[in-house]
Amino acid sequence: MFFKNQILYLLIFILFYSCAPKQVEVIPQEPRKIIPNWLSGISNDSLFLYGVSKVENNSTVSSDSLARVKIVKMIKADFLKYLKKIDQNHDLNFSKSKELFWDNRQGKISQYISIYEDYNDGKHNYSLARFDKNSYSNAFYEEFAKVDRLNRERMRSIDSEISVDNFKNIAEILNETVFYTGSNGLIAMNNKDSSVISSLKYIEDYLTGINRRIQLKFDSKALNAMPLVNERRRIKVLAIDALTGKSIDGMWFNVMSVDNYNVDNYNDDLIITKKDGSVEYQVQATGDDQNGYKLIFKTSYKSILKSDFVSLFRSMPERLSLSVIKKNPNIYFENTISNVDSLIKDSDAINAIRECFEAKYNGRFTRKKDKSTISLTFEITTIENSDKISKIYPNFVHSSGALVITDNWTQKNIYSQNIFESSGSDFNSVEKAGINSLKNLAKVVTAKICS
Repeated sequence: MFFKNQILYLLIFILFYSCAPKQVEVIPQEPRKIIPNWLSGISNDSLFLYGVSKVENNSTVSSDSLARVKIVKMIKADFLKYLKKIDQNHDLNFSKSKELFWDNRQGKISQYISIYEDYNDGKHNYSLARFDKNSYSNAFYEEFAKVDRLNRERMRSIDSEISVDNFKNIAEILNETVFYTGSNGLIAMNNKDSSVISSLKYIEDYLTGINRRIQLKFDSKALNAMPLVNERRRIKVLAIDALTGKSIDGMWFNVMSVDNYNVDNYNDDLIITKKDGSVEYQVQATGDDQNGYKLIFKTSYKSILKSDFVSLFRSMPERLSLSVIKKNPNIYFENTISNVDSLIKDSDAINAIRECFEAKYNGRFTRKKDKSTISLTFEITTIENSDKISKIYPNFVHSSGALVITDNWTQKNIYSQNIFESSGSDFNSVEKAGINSLKNLAKVVTAKICS
């Protein structure tokens, strides 16, 4: 009986198991990708500027860096456009320094650009970068507020003297303020520009006023009258405040070689005045392919202020020129005398010029131009005074001369100078009045340029 019950239970279990529903294995589906709506671009808003990039999976270019670069380029284009507008409105010359402005600005801007989101569609990488306007603006405002406060303190400490301390304060105002110029239209900070421009215009007015007062001259009366020397001479230049008559200490000058009024790289030195306002300079030799050149001494505000941003301002620095010729020049002398009835081949004025160059510049005159190194042209013009009051009133003739020195190798003028006018008179003869006028002109030549 027990055995029958066991068999019955087994049959019931088999029947129940066979009729029970079978469990089906379910394979989970992959989650559906959400495609960002910024892949084809996104508009900038009041909080952020955006940059979107797309590169192939195997590209060597990072999509993150490309998205950042797009934002930087957008800001730079707008920044330079705005700088140009400020230049036009305030007559400041930003064109030569705009890349320096931008390099400084770019370093600060980059700190506020971040990658917000990345996406890959299987073939391409996409990146969304954004620039945080508010964070950048707040930091910009905070930094400029400190600079603006310091600028006002520095301006109050600047007095009327031409001094190293004043230039130091001007340099600090310039070098710390200039990078806040043109806050940028995209970043909407232009209301701060008025304060920045005000500081820059203050500097411009200061430099313009100082520039009018700086007086450069040679310590030699002869050089001031006729700025011409032989090569390898040592000369002394003086810097004086024309307003106070005081010498200017610590004034930097550029010394540039100029060939026919074009700057040449033959010479470009920096010199600085001592406490007595003087500085000595060793004149260099002429080159192998020239017989003379010009030197220009020019106030170097770039060196004084230690700043590349002096080019913002259009003031013309004070200049002093000097012409240089070879130590023992061979001279071909050409001269003309116009408006004289009779031909005067050897006037006193011409002889005075010849003697001057022989004694002062060790010149040797030659009748053959192809044997000479420089040509000396002395053009004399005489004009008769036609307003003779009466027969007993003497005849008057006025004479003036123009002296030009030319390098015979380069055919370029090394030096030119107008000789002061002189006059001569004679009761009986206009010709004698002309001769007397030329004699007096010779005295002017001797006293003014060959003393």
